[in-house]
Amino acid sequence: MKSIMFKVWSLVFAAACSVSFAAYQQIDLDQFANGQELTNQISGITFSADNTGGGPDSVAIFDTTLTDTADPDLEGPPNTNWQGGNLSDPQTGVGNIIIIQENTTGYDPPGDTIFDTPDDEGGGGSIFIDYGSTLMKGFKFAFADSEEYSSGDSVCVGISFYRDSFDETDLVAKVPLADYLEAGNYFKTTYNSDGSIEFEDHYANDFEITSGDLEAAFQGVADGTFNKIKICLDNSSGGFGLLEYEQVPEPLTLALLGGGFILARKRRA
Repeated sequence: MKSIMFKVWSLVFAAACSVSFAAYQQIDLDQFANGQELTNQISGITFSADNTGGGPDSVAIFDTTLTDTADPDLEGPPNTNWQGGNLSDPQTGVGNIIIIQENTTGYDPPGDTIFDTPDDEGGGGSIFIDYGSTLMKGFKFAFADSEEYSSGDSVCVGISFYRDSFDETDLVAKVPLADYLEAGNYFKTTYNSDGSIEFEDHYANDFEITSGDLEAAFQGVADGTFNKIKICLDNSSGGFGLLEYEQVPEPLTLALLGGGFILARKRRA
């Protein structure tokens, strides 16, 4: 009997841990071709864009490992080094990134959804990442090429987190990337005390924002969880890669875990 109970408990615990305590999961952007329009190809996640610079409302893939592209500022390791930021030492490759596409060259849907000359929209806009109803408690990303942005600029460059819809009434919190540069700000103190995060032409940085960060940095945030992300590039450009997310544990998984502990305690009693 003891052997059977141990096996049951082990299976329950393993199943629960596989979801409840999972590490960050990376969104595999490298599976796509350079210039591919990104919409709903990744299960459970939808990408869309609002282009305010005159180009198409499209999210496109840009391969930073290439050279001789339409936008050399987005080209990075292994062929080109980032000029600064916290990914410049050591020089870190970010592979494929997502951009707001600037032109429609070669794009002829529904048969052809690849832009022949992927290039980020200089006039800016917003990228939307929608996880449906699945709640998140952590988001990591890299921001490549930020020449039009620095602390004190009036443009909006940052990440907004929403719950259930992209309506402003469902806004959880908004994190301008200027927060990482301003002395005394929570994000500067927590993540950039060494000043390694910088914004200039052909710089690359990585970031982490958790539900705990949102709770700590903003008043009125209940638990900081979210299922929709808006990347705002107001009159600015750049690309985002190394996208990772951490899910909130499913209630059923927590129940299984709790049930396993109860079984174990009863057995010991």
